[in-house]
Amino acid sequence: MRVHGAAARETDGGRCFAEGCRWLYGFGEGVDYTEAASYLKRGAQLGHALSAAHLASILMEGKGVRGNPRAAQLEATMWAMRSCDAMGLNDQAAGGDAGARLALGLLLQAGIGCEMNQALAVNHFRAAAMAGDAVAMNCLAGAVEEGLAACARLAEQKAAVDALAKAAAKGDGAVLARVVAQYESLPGDAVRRARDAARDALAVTEVREELLRHKAACAKLERESWKDATCEAYAKKTEGPLLELEKTLARCAGKDYAWLRKDVGAASSTATKLRAKRDKAAARAQAIAMEKLASAERARVLAAQAEARAEAEEKKAAEAKAQKDALKNARRNARRGVAS
Repeated sequence: MRVHGAAARETDGGRCFAEGCRWLYGFGEGVDYTEAASYLKRGAQLGHALSAAHLASILMEGKGVRGNPRAAQLEATMWAMRSCDAMGLNDQAAGGDAGARLALGLLLQAGIGCEMNQALAVNHFRAAAMAGDAVAMNCLAGAVEEGLAACARLAEQKAAVDALAKAAAKGDGAVLARVVAQYESLPGDAVRRARDAARDALAVTEVREELLRHKAACAKLERESWKDATCEAYAKKTEGPLLELEKTLARCAGKDYAWLRKDVGAASSTATKLRAKRDKAAARAQAIAMEKLASAERARVLAAQAEARAEAEEKKAAEAKAQKDALKNARRNARRGVAS
């Protein structure tokens, strides 16, 4: 930024500072940041530490800035460092000068040319205000108000973290969905972590509902009885529901929620019982199938033996008939020989 108008003709840093503050804080004809910046920069050029510090403060905030904001921020840092070092602002503040303490508080509050230190800035504002500096009084009030707002934000964030944690511990899906939506846009790392944990718990409640549904279906099958005539059908009927229950149990693995552990234990027990009953029915069905196969084989062997016996008897009868026919023919031939 450039110094312009009457400010450019000033040769006294103190008068530049006074005129700059008049425009900056509205002590005269109102607030004009451009005029304030012009006078304060002229005062800074004349080596006035308070002018340089106030100029750095308004440039960093973008007040009275025309052009590149980044360039204005760099200029603000330069004037802040010059005011503290070369122009003796630190020494003036240490000597108890109210205006210097106010200016140093402004730099510390925004961290311009130095490390940000809100507590030390408030101490400087308080000392300057006690010395009667009206601007310092306003800065002190603003800092206190910001502190109260920060406390309110922290309280709200703590309440959000507590509410999210309680909802996750309870495991009620409806409550979790409502609380997560309530604090969806609330900032803060602790809130974000608690919100992510609550979202995970909400997802687990949905898996839990599936688990309870599959458990109920498997428990109903486990209560059913089967007989030899129905064991194969029972074993096949239980395969799908049991597989779904086991898959859902696998999805619950590693989810350490107290409200989930009891349901997982009960579902695991149901799966174990149904699996044992299914295996028993399947084993019986296989045994029956083997028995049927063995019976069929025995029937085949018996049929083959009966057929062999029938063939043997038929052959024996044929041989007997042939012997009988041969004897008859021999007798007939013998009679014919005697007659001739």
